[in-house]
Amino acid sequence: MVFDLDGTLTREANSWAAVQRKLGPQGLERQRDRWTRYREGSLDRRGFLVEQVADLRGRAAALLDEVVAEVEYHDGVAAACAQLRAAGVRLAIVSAGISALTERVATDLGMELHRANTIHVAGGLFTGEVDVSVAPGDKARVFAETVQTLGLDPTEVVAVGDSPGDIDMFRAAGLGVAFCPVNEETSDAADVIIDVADMRRLVPFVVGAAAEETG
Repeated sequence: MVFDLDGTLTREANSWAAVQRKLGPQGLERQRDRWTRYREGSLDRRGFLVEQVADLRGRAAALLDEVVAEVEYHDGVAAACAQLRAAGVRLAIVSAGISALTERVATDLGMELHRANTIHVAGGLFTGEVDVSVAPGDKARVFAETVQTLGLDPTEVVAVGDSPGDIDMFRAAGLGVAFCPVNEETSDAADVIIDVADMRRLVPFVVGAAAEETG
């Protein structure tokens, strides 16, 4: 099973926005300019992310530690992951968010793999650089790499997400699950919709299917 992170496993819908909020009013003018250029089509999503990280240059990296420490999970996430692992389901995360967050969540929930974007830090300060491993809108490629690393066929994998950025994973997976989808486009692309923010509702769809296959 491959999970999205922001808004799916965690209550925070956008980990980049969570970091931005830690900056306070500083950089708001640049952020507004970025959004204007993005809406006008002169800045793509990858460029948006790179510029956003550049705004962090010279700031104390401790603010990222604060964001990681403040992670809150949706109801039932820990219990659902424990049940899935007990049933032999292997778990992974593919997120266009921040690797410091996916690392903490993967450790908490017993995930085998996690892929996200790494913000560079040196001497306790942000360098303003980022390794974009999961570009927004490019999850299908990373999903395929993750599935291959696990030694599985995509049809054996369940993809769980909440937004249009997860649709390409739904299409590549054997089963696509929209967890509290943010819009109709995401709902329409999924095979299963869970519209209550309790991850325990996911378990019967997965464990039941696995039992049928082995039976």
